[in-house]
Amino acid sequence: MKRISTLILVLTALLALPLFANAEEVTFDFENNNGNWPVGEGVNFADGNLTAPLVMGEVTLTGVQGDATQPVRIMRANDGISALYVYKNGSIKLNAADGRALTKVVVTMKTGSFDLTPSTGNVAADVWTGNATEVTFSHAASGNRQILKLVITTDAENEQTVKPAADAFDVEVANIAEFNTVEDGKVVKLALNNAQVNAFNSMSSCYYVEDATGATVFKSVTLTPGDKLNGYIIGTKSTDNSIDYINEPSVAVEYALTATDAEATTFTAEADVLHSTAMTIAEACTQSSYAKLVTLSNVTITGGGQNKTLTDAEGNTMKARDYLGVLSADYVWPATAAEITGVVIYYMTGWFLMPISEDAIDETLATAALFDFANNNLNLPIGSNGEHSEDGNLGGKTLTQGDVTLSFVNSPTMPTRYYNTNRGNHFQVIKGGQLRITAAEGQAITAIRCTANVTTNPSTGAVTTNVNWATDKGEGTLSADKLNWTGNATSVRFTATGATYLDAIEVETAAANAETVTSAPDTYTDVATIAEFNALPDGTLARLTLSDVTVSATALGPSRWAIYVQDATAGAHMYCMPFVLEENNVLNGVLYAMKSNQTAGPRMAMTELTTIESGVTLTTDGVIEPISGTIAQVNVAENLNRVVKVQSVLFEGTAAGAATLTDAEGNTITVNNPSTGMSPYVITDSFEGVNYADATVIGILYGTTKGNCIYPIAITDQTSVGISSTNAATGSLTIYNLQGMRLQQLTRGINIVNGKKIFVR
Repeated sequence: MKRISTLILVLTALLALPLFANAEEVTFDFENNNGNWPVGEGVNFADGNLTAPLVMGEVTLTGVQGDATQPVRIMRANDGISALYVYKNGSIKLNAADGRALTKVVVTMKTGSFDLTPSTGNVAADVWTGNATEVTFSHAASGNRQILKLVITTDAENEQTVKPAADAFDVEVANIAEFNTVEDGKVVKLALNNAQVNAFNSMSSCYYVEDATGATVFKSVTLTPGDKLNGYIIGTKSTDNSIDYINEPSVAVEYALTATDAEATTFTAEADVLHSTAMTIAEACTQSSYAKLVTLSNVTITGGGQNKTLTDAEGNTMKARDYLGVLSADYVWPATAAEITGVVIYYMTGWFLMPISEDAIDETLATAALFDFANNNLNLPIGSNGEHSEDGNLGGKTLTQGDVTLSFVNSPTMPTRYYNTNRGNHFQVIKGGQLRITAAEGQAITAIRCTANVTTNPSTGAVTTNVNWATDKGEGTLSADKLNWTGNATSVRFTATGATYLDAIEVETAAANAETVTSAPDTYTDVATIAEFNALPDGTLARLTLSDVTVSATALGPSRWAIYVQDATAGAHMYCMPFVLEENNVLNGVLYAMKSNQTAGPRMAMTELTTIESGVTLTTDGVIEPISGTIAQVNVAENLNRVVKVQSVLFEGTAAGAATLTDAEGNTITVNNPSTGMSPYVITDSFEGVNYADATVIGILYGTTKGNCIYPIAITDQTSVGISSTNAATGSLTIYNLQGMRLQQLTRGINIVNGKKIFVR
């Protein structure tokens, strides 16, 4: 009986053990950044984009953008709190290490509840439970979701563990170069990332397909030359010496993927403009160039019959032949070609170029200019995050190489710039920014080839080109991937529809001819005052005559980004101008600007004709008389972005970074001091706990989503000696006036005391 009782006790103890006895727990703490990950902040929010997986212990987290306009990112908001942001139609994927399973995820949200949809398992009360090696949480609702922390439990996988379905293949490869190294006879799943179909050879039923890494041959599948392929294809890797490549001396080593129609339907095909790689004949006559679409320059063409001999200036040769059947029966080969574009093959015992069209054999001598931003071949200043963020600004500037000039326009929200981040050196233009490419007199632009600064998803191998723009000047054809333009125009202008990052821009020019297009110039509306400018419809291009326009304040001190100006009629907010302006500068002359409208009221955005050399004169002795009155009198729409003054108000510092003003009529308005520093404030410490019974406040009337506020220029406490700042001055005083002259003592008006503005009555 005693032995039975002991057995029962043992069984009872075993049953009391946790279901997952080998459980482990890892934490992704985005608020406290326990993984020391890059965090986006302010205008550099993209620094936190999840371009690579995050790994903590046994768990890997990958951000999947999907068709969202914003990638998953770690970002610090204006309140100083960091979180993982997932935008509409984006998702995050969690993977357990080999042999392990995800069993529980506890989510801490910044606001709201965790409502992302899991691919497996269930979510209740911000906790996911399940048993899977992988789970994807998808966000299909509006807005973004901000995650502070994920606490993830893993355990040993078991028979009930859900695993992703596997396709039937032996090897999975991420690009064509990897495919070409696979052992013959293997069934391969080949990822296609903007793989272009260079040509179809009806003699051998071969399609020559190329991506950024290499080229190969597809068989037993129907494609269209010129298409770009994305997705994947499954087929058998083979070496087939009946294709058209016999490697010297006798062994066939060319690679081919033989697919079936059913297996080929896992990719999308979109028509595009073919993009070739410029090569020398020596570079083309190598196995790594087989099946690639290449362009040879400045070659002589000799030989009779079907086979032609191409010779370059260095004496290198290769054959050319119309294996694709694209030349007409009466076509006559020229003696020289400035360019010839075709697919490289090796046939019998020699290298051949197969032209892809008659137009691909171009007798016109062309030249190309290269703007290599990745390697800085122009020796330009480069901007970077922090205090050097404006060093690489390009707005209002021009760059010239040979017969080509680039000119740049800032977007209404950020500069167009040459920048260095974790992506390396690159050219960057944001939505609304512009790039103009112009040929020298007598020349025409015939081709523009851009090299994207790409990002790669480490888990899927998917490549994102990060190019989002359209041509609005310069008739021609822009490829579907936005990287290549072809046409015949004196100039071409691109306008960004989203963030665009480029490593290089190569521009090809030739002599202008009767077909060369010259785009019509932009149309500008003449206005004589800021009030007239403010009345224009949004998006209007204006030619504004500046008459004693005074700079009332700037953001971050002298700045091109946010400049507040006013004339005798109204105030406005300049943004991303190519000028460096300071308070009390006076502007006269002509300014070309686009009218846009923000919460803060009318905004002047620069246009193509707004340059550093444009015809605006500047003096430094401006004086602005504030618009005085009660809060109700000054807080009106026509005063937005103007300097206003309210007197005899109760000043209550009710929160860090903000104060409330109340006048005798009970009207209120907020005085703001945003921690982001993107406003013309002069008070750098907290308002909290500061109270003046009889204050005078001078500042910019500014609009926000929560109502108008005043960004302060000077604050005077009338209940004291008539002079105040948010902090009492201690120690020795260094005093300057607004003209930068050092003073021995305070004077009437605005004084700069130890770096702060003090108003003396």
